[in-house]
Amino acid sequence: MSRINPDIFIIMMALLPTRDLLSVQLVNSTFYWEAANLLAARADFTHKPLTARTVPSYAQFISRDMVRGNYLKHFNVQFWEDVPPELASQVAYILSWCFQIVSLRLTQCESLVTSQNTFIVGPVLAIRGLTEVCFEDVGPRWISSVCDSLQTPLLRATVMFVDYVDSVVTVPDATGLLPNCALTIQHMTTNGKFNGLRFIYPSAMSLRLMHDDMRDVGVLIDAFPTVERLCIKDQEGDYLMGISREACREVRARNVVQIAARVPEDGSWPVGDNARFVGRARTLYLLGLTNIPYIELDAKDDDFEDIQVALQDAAPMDLDLRLSSLRTPWDSLAQLSCGGNLNVLELCIILDSPPIDVDRVVPSIIAMCQREPVANLHLAFEEVENSIWWMWLTQIDMHHLARVLANEIAGLAQVHITAGRHRNGEWQVVQIPGGFDVEELPVGHRDRWL
Repeated sequence: MSRINPDIFIIMMALLPTRDLLSVQLVNSTFYWEAANLLAARADFTHKPLTARTVPSYAQFISRDMVRGNYLKHFNVQFWEDVPPELASQVAYILSWCFQIVSLRLTQCESLVTSQNTFIVGPVLAIRGLTEVCFEDVGPRWISSVCDSLQTPLLRATVMFVDYVDSVVTVPDATGLLPNCALTIQHMTTNGKFNGLRFIYPSAMSLRLMHDDMRDVGVLIDAFPTVERLCIKDQEGDYLMGISREACREVRARNVVQIAARVPEDGSWPVGDNARFVGRARTLYLLGLTNIPYIELDAKDDDFEDIQVALQDAAPMDLDLRLSSLRTPWDSLAQLSCGGNLNVLELCIILDSPPIDVDRVVPSIIAMCQREPVANLHLAFEEVENSIWWMWLTQIDMHHLARVLANEIAGLAQVHITAGRHRNGEWQVVQIPGGFDVEELPVGHRDRWL
């Protein structure tokens, strides 16, 4: 060791993996702190967040040499319950020395800011290079002290409001969220509802809403005029599930009027050639969207009338449709229309009932495809957890089924069939004298399916 120049040895240490740097700390006191600084430079809490147990030790690690805070780029701390003031102060101390953070995730945000302890507000607002934030368990204190004042070139923002146990409470209000970052935000996720227009997000490309209150879609169009991807995931509670059928029609009718007043007849919202909607069929029905090229639709629990109306208006050219074998009326599936634009169909049937009648299911699928110019078909049978469907799935002759589909569906070019978790096949349709046959392709080939 004495024969190696210390500067050269430090350069060599920088090439070592993390495990070897820890070994250096254990056996060499001379280079202990140099190894510690190298470890600080590699700190990344993206996938393994700090917790109430590890925050104090990391705060002590930073206090040994404040320069270490400059190495940290991604800060993620996860709390499962309200944060006591002492712990909140330690988080604030860490952030006060981490000026180079670009990605920040904090949970239990409302409990981090109290009337007695607002230490964390200053350090968060002082980080000027943030491009991504995720604030969870947000309430009015965090909104007023942090979100309303944050000034940074954000690209991604996730703001999840405090969960409400009382089902009669309306969706949290997200109107005017992150006003000083509105010009740069490209991806927004929230479980709040934009009830009015205070700011426009002109750069937003994707909007993810974690609720199903789809009243007044005009506000969304005005606030997010450039959105290309709209995703609705109602995991926070079904705020419209209890309303009557007539009320659903009224919501849809109002939305259709608002869309017509804002979107050209040959246009769409979401916008662009790659416009995409992801969510439930019932939500798409309530929104009343039209001319959406790409749709991922979860229709396992929805009324088939809603599915038909929604898809007829949306007229997708690429549809990923998930259905329940227990709830789907197969005769209605045969009549399903997508406006005559459907080119790619990925149909997933969730096997949640006793063995289905293949003699009814396959003809219904064929009848649906015959109504559309389907060129690429992915037919998947997905078993639910702990079911005995695997025995039925092993009996499916996938090659024969692919040949039947190729001969019955005019214009079909490729077929992909998935039977459970372990059986998978892809075929290219080829013309032969008197009909069509299929040639097997390597799984994952897909000329068109991007």
